[in-house]
Amino acid sequence: MAGGTISREAVVRAEFGDCSEMDRRVLGNVLKELDPVTFDDKTVELIFQAAGVGGASRVSVDSLLGWVFNGDGGVGQGATTGGATEVLLCRHGETDWNLAHKLQGLTDIRLNATGHKQAQCIADAVKGRGLAAVWTSPLQRAYETATAVATATGLELRVDERLRERNLGVMEVAPEKKLRQSILLYGQLGRR
Repeated sequence: MAGGTISREAVVRAEFGDCSEMDRRVLGNVLKELDPVTFDDKTVELIFQAAGVGGASRVSVDSLLGWVFNGDGGVGQGATTGGATEVLLCRHGETDWNLAHKLQGLTDIRLNATGHKQAQCIADAVKGRGLAAVWTSPLQRAYETATAVATATGLELRVDERLRERNLGVMEVAPEKKLRQSILLYGQLGRR
C-alpha cells in the first residue's frame, strides 16, 4: 500500500492468490476482465511475447506479472529478463528525394531501389532479436521499411499517425542548397 491505497499490481496479484502457474488462456482472460481497456487481446498477446512466454500453454504468474508491472511502475520487463525494455529505432530507407537533398516532411515519397535493399538489411539485422512489436508511420517510406521488418520477424505491422514526420510547409519541395541560401539571405536582411 502506498499513501493508503492498494496498488494496481496488488489488486491483480490478489486475483491469482497463491497460484504460481496458470493456463495461458485463463491468465489472459483474468487480465482482460480486470481492465478490458488496457488488456485487450492484442496487448495480452504482445505481453506474452515480450515476456518470453511464447506459445507455452502454462505461464508463470509471478514472472508474467513481474514483467507487466516491473515493481508497480507501469509496463516493463524487469522481472523476466533482468533488464530494461529495449526500444530499437530505425530511419526509413533511401528515397529519390534523399538523393536530391530535399526535405520530405509530410510529402509521401516511396523508397527507391536502394531504399528497398536498405530496408531488407535492417530486417535481416533485427530478425533474431526477439522483437515484440513493429510500429511505423503511415508515410510510404517508413511503411515500406517497416513492412520488411515485420515480414522478417513474423510480427503484425502497427501503423500510428503520431509517428508521422513534421509538416515542413514550403521547405518540403526546395532542395537543401536553396534552403540554405534563403536562410542566409534572411539572416543578412535581419542585420540591416
